[in-house]
Amino acid sequence: MGRWEPNACGQLEQAALELYGERGFDGTTVAEIAGRAASPSARSSGTSPTSARSCSRARPCSTTC
Repeated sequence: MGRWEPNACGQLEQAALELYGERGFDGTTVAEIAGRAASPSARSSGTSPTSARSCSRARPCSTTC
């Protein structure tokens, strides 16, 4: 298993929120979140509503994820 990229926390958060919106909280597994976060499209996305620039409005992003 390879190492996560520096923005892994943000990628995981983005993937989780997308999947919760699509399937609901109870219909989403940790493996699905990790899989979505690791996909090439998740890594290249920088314009989502949960990107680092906008997530600080809702709450500060943790740097110790």
